[in-house]
Amino acid sequence: MSVLMHARHSVLGILIVALPLLASAQPEPRTEPQAPRTESRIDIKGVYIGMPRADVKKQFPKMFTEIAGIRLKQAPRIEYRDDKVDTFFAEFDSNEFETMKEALQEKYPELFCEHQYCMLEDASGSVGLMRYWTGLSTSGLLLVSHKWKKESEEKGKQRRKDI
Repeated sequence: MSVLMHARHSVLGILIVALPLLASAQPEPRTEPQAPRTESRIDIKGVYIGMPRADVKKQFPKMFTEIAGIRLKQAPRIEYRDDKVDTFFAEFDSNEFETMKEALQEKYPELFCEHQYCMLEDASGSVGLMRYWTGLSTSGLLLVSHKWKKESEEKGKQRRKDI
């Protein structure tokens, strides 16, 4: 299995386990889950679910390597469906988790966090933040479409049936 395929399967495995936890998480200052965000779309440095590939390339001819002043371990990975952003993954040092969390909470006060996970949904997808993404030293910031999330959950169910 190639390194890229292994990484993708690892990320998918983490998401299959973590997304249901995130979906059931409650906001720290609130007692009820919030409805999906409708007044504006969630974005990471201007990248949003459904953004055309051409616009991403125009806005970022060279992909950024920092978010909220935090150096990423590598350039973010963006996957497209029908030439529009479907997923966005960024990895950074887990020592910077609290800084990233604070920056997201400042931008999106309705972001809810529980334990080492944070999540917020809008009409097109979800943003998630996980302290332990691919190991103890790597945190992850992700933006995924509802369609991608649903397909990932279905793949997870199929895998669990194979045990």
